[in-house]
Formats: sequence, C-alpha cells, structure tokens
Amino acid sequence: MNLWINNQMIEANEGQTILEAARVAGIFIPTLCDRPGYSPAGTCGVCAVEVEGEAGTVLACCTPVRENMRILVPQSGQLPGGDDLDDLL
Repeated sequence: MNLWINNQMIEANEGQTILEAARVAGIFIPTLCDRPGYSPAGTCGVCAVEVEGEAGTVLACCTPVRENMRILVPQSGQLPGGDDLDDLL
C-alpha cells in the first residue's frame, strides 16, 4: 500500500505500524518504548505524529498504516502542532 510521510510517498505492508513503515523507508521518528526487548506501549508519546483527517495526534508505535494515509512527523525539536520543545523546558 502507498502512504505519505512528510509529503514523501512510501510503500508499506498491511499490519505495519506507522513507526515500522517509516523505519523501512529510512524516515526517523523518535521513540522511547519501541526498542529491542520491549513492546511498544504507547505511553510515552514521544512518537506522536499528525495524520490528515484525525483529531489531535496519534502514536506512531501503535497506529497501523492505511492506504493513502498522510502523516506529518514534527521536525527535530518540535512537538506536533508546531510547539517548540525548548519553549516547554
């Protein structure tokens, strides 16, 4: 299936999460809970991304991909919605 991350079309397989599909495509999404020896828990929120048509953000580690999904990954140091991480610290 095809989907877009930051306006870049990528291919993904049914059953993959946004995070898995992004990794295969070489697109970095930060995460804490999804690493060897751990199951993605969706509790830290570090991998939050925006999905066109969804209210608020979704967690890339536990959200399955869909055909024609359009995803926006915040730039490094930015939170979904455009807030700057430094301003919150």
